[in-house]
Formats: sequence, C-alpha cells, structure tokens
Amino acid sequence: MSEIIPTVVPKSSDAIAELASRFEGVAPTLHIDATDGDFAFPTTWLPAAGAKLPQFDGIYEAHVMVRDARRHGEMFARAGAWRIIAHAESLGTADEARRTIDLWRVCGAKESGAALLLGSPIDALEKIAPLVDCIHVMTIAKVGAQGAKFDERAVQRVRDVHARFPLVTISVDGGVNETNIAELSQAGATRFCVGAALTQATDPLAQYQVLQSLIDNAIQ
Repeated sequence: MSEIIPTVVPKSSDAIAELASRFEGVAPTLHIDATDGDFAFPTTWLPAAGAKLPQFDGIYEAHVMVRDARRHGEMFARAGAWRIIAHAESLGTADEARRTIDLWRVCGAKESGAALLLGSPIDALEKIAPLVDCIHVMTIAKVGAQGAKFDERAVQRVRDVHARFPLVTISVDGGVNETNIAELSQAGATRFCVGAALTQATDPLAQYQVLQSLIDNAIQ
C-alpha cells in the first residue's frame, strides 16, 4: 500500500500544528524534517525535554538529519513520534545503530528507519537494513531546506535499493511532485514524503488527491 506523507521543516512547533490541522483526516502520517545546522542546514525546531508534538489523529515520523541521531531521536520519541528516521551516515556501526534504535523504542517510538544521502554508497545500509522498518532514500543532492530540486539520478537509486533490499519498505524524500511520483512508485517506493508540492500548492488537499491518483494509476 502506498502513502503520501506531507512534510514540514518547522521553525517552531506551531508550524507542525498548522500542518496537522491542514491534513487532519486526510493523511495518516506527517513527516517532520529536523536539522541541527551541522549535518544539514538550516537549524530547525528540535524538541526540548518535556516537549510534546501537537495533537494529530494519525502518526508523526521524525527525520533527524543531525550528527547526534541518538539524542535527538530520543527526544522526538519522548515527544510522541511514532517513527524515527536517522541517516546511516550518523548511526555508526551496526552495534551502535542497534543500541540507538533500542533506546528510541524504550522512549516510545514504534518504528525506525535508515536514511541515505544521494551520494552515499548503498553498501552503507547493508548492516543497518536488518535493524530498521524502512529505508528512506533522499532524492535531492543536498538535504535541508524545503523546495530543493529533484535529482534525476534518484529513480535509478530507488531501483537499486529496492533490488538490494526487496522486503524493506522504501520511502522517498526531496523534490517529490506530480512529474516524478509515478516513476518513483514504479521503481519500488511506497512512501512519498512531499513538502513544497503540497505546502506551496494553491489547494493542498486537491494536490494531495492528484498525487495519490498518479500513484494509484502507476501501480495498476
């Protein structure tokens, strides 16, 4: 089953609340891009001790594009994120990744994911893929700010990841829109994190339906 996941790059928790309100009853999952100004720019809202994510009748996934994936993932888990996604580049060895993922689960997360930068070798996922529930393929060359241009190399990248890990759910993130979502679906992705194509649309809900119909037609 395929899923479109609206995305926010929040400067404050209010931005998350606004996205939750807009897609309440429409999208079952919302995606939060979290950056530390080091691994990725800019610096976004990151939950402090005791923080809670805004009310939403669905689940949140937090994509922590940070150096200290363990700590920030823990804070998002404690704040109520269902799924924590961190980069293979910051998860360390398989043993370190396992300890990190175990900590997130203790703190409330139900699922985990491993993201991979477009320029990193797929081999970096080999020892981590068995530990996670999904692989998060970046489809832009530079992560961080919303609105970056889709990189055409990403379609083959998704095919390659799907071929290497055929049983693992693949999500895609970065520049996803109506011109490429069908091809990404055919390449093996089943989750589509969509930022600017939804948040900057004149009618985000209508655009959501357009994207969903493109996926549905692609997999028929």
